[in-house]
Amino acid sequence: SRVTGNRRLARVLRRIEPEAREQMKGAMIDAAQAIHADMLVLTPHDTGNLRRLLDWRVSKNGMNARVGLVTKKAQREGFYFRFLDQGTKGAPAKNIPPQPARHIRAQAFDLNKKWALERVNEGIDKALEAAVRAGGRRDE
Repeated sequence: SRVTGNRRLARVLRRIEPEAREQMKGAMIDAAQAIHADMLVLTPHDTGNLRRLLDWRVSKNGMNARVGLVTKKAQREGFYFRFLDQGTKGAPAKNIPPQPARHIRAQAFDLNKKWALERVNEGIDKALEAAVRAGGRRDE
């Protein structure tokens, strides 16, 4: 027995991939911007340095996004973000009170999770529909 149609399937997948990645990248950029905006709102404002250090980046292929302290310089200068986000146990002997965890990253992600997943799924659906209409042809 022989399986037929795999050449056509390979053509369709090659056609879908660039379109799906573009749709995914757009969705990831939108999601990263939304999460970043919420992180800025949730981060306490003292001197403003920490808010200035928060940023977002999307990979070239559009499949990954990083939000927060994305550069080495930001990580070095904003080391105390961890203490705000995760809290501290304090030091009663030194009269240092414990700080509660604020869960800034988790809250910002949770606020946008459903919307971001819907946006990504919508982008994939559009790419698949376009590929089905084209029937695997590169020239639409």
